[in-house]
Amino acid sequence: MFLNKHIKKRSPKVQEFPTKNLKYTKGLDTIFPKISHKQKGAAKILIILVLPVLLGFAAIVIDAGTLYLNKRQLQTMADAGALAGAQDLPGNTSQAKITGKNYAIKNGTTTDTVTPTLVGTSNNSLKVEVSRDVNRIFSLIFGASPTTVKASATATVFPAEGARGVIPIGIVDKTLTYSDEVTMKYGGGGGCWGNYGALALGGVGAAVYEPNLKNGYSGTLTRGQSVPTEPGAMTGPTLQGLIDRIASDPSATYDTVKPTSQRLVIVPLIDEFHHGRTSVTITNFAVFFIKSVHGGKITGNFIEMVSGDAIPGSGPSKGLYAVKLTE
Repeated sequence: MFLNKHIKKRSPKVQEFPTKNLKYTKGLDTIFPKISHKQKGAAKILIILVLPVLLGFAAIVIDAGTLYLNKRQLQTMADAGALAGAQDLPGNTSQAKITGKNYAIKNGTTTDTVTPTLVGTSNNSLKVEVSRDVNRIFSLIFGASPTTVKASATATVFPAEGARGVIPIGIVDKTLTYSDEVTMKYGGGGGCWGNYGALALGGVGAAVYEPNLKNGYSGTLTRGQSVPTEPGAMTGPTLQGLIDRIASDPSATYDTVKPTSQRLVIVPLIDEFHHGRTSVTITNFAVFFIKSVHGGKITGNFIEMVSGDAIPGSGPSKGLYAVKLTE
């Protein structure tokens, strides 16, 4: 402990900087703030120059989206109008135009322009053209005229090549006039060689025949296809199969019935009936309004109709048509 008694306590040495160079640091402090102000000013000028361009691009994007949205809306209008109006073809061309225009407007606005026209030479196609004036951001900013957006669709009816949901009744193919009252199926005491007009679609017996009358056959039938007959008057199953159809629209007649009525049925037309349970060939398809059923006998009126259950084809039509968009 005594060895250090002669050692003097030293104060910590503080490093000193020369003051003669302070003038340089002061100069740097004055230079950098000047550069910063220049940069800020340049940035402001750049923003002022670029902002209109950015706003212009934004307006273009918004305008493009607006025009696309309106185009899609107009296309929906045109499609709906063409498909609805074509269902009155080929028989009622004036009503087809009215229906087409009304349905198009239902899917759009009353200010849209809708023009339905018949195309082709067979009165089997309806074209619906729609247009709408659309204001864009550029139009509002610079006072330009609105842009006219257009769309069109054409629907065509085709003779049925096949059909779904048919009832199990076969009618011998012959010349028929629309509104004719026809015996669609015979009751007891009628018929030919034990066949009264019933068909066995998807199976035989009353357990299959009756539901097919009530709901329609779930399968698809086509021209030229062979199907088996269902012999016998089938009086009870015939009444039970159709009673609900008639009751669902009791006041309808063939000239007032709506297309959605259960009393409208698709029926296969066949070549001829043979003896007993045998096969017959489908030659075409027709639509009938079921007027009455009594004692196994079905009467109905022959009509013309477009149906969603019809399969489009070519060749002669017996009143059943399918419709689809062709443009």
